[in-house]
Amino acid sequence: MALINCPECRREVSDKAPACVQCGYPLAARAPMPPQQVPQVMHSQTHFSHQEKGTFEKEMGGVVGKGCGIMILYAIIGVVILVLVAIKNAK
Repeated sequence: MALINCPECRREVSDKAPACVQCGYPLAARAPMPPQQVPQVMHSQTHFSHQEKGTFEKEMGGVVGKGCGIMILYAIIGVVILVLVAIKNAK
């Protein structure tokens, strides 16, 4: 029996235990992780044509644009709430 560290709570637990006795994290169901292979990137794959780059930027621009818009909206709402609270406290 060997002691291993629980991936969740980092406490020592038996390698034969089905779950961590401290936090309940399941240990028996985990499969050993295969070694990660680093993909070989060819120099020619790192360059995009203008057409491909434009398509990618268009696709990502939609996602980034929506995310930025939502963040700006939350910021405006936050500022309005702070101003209203400051006005209420000033009275």
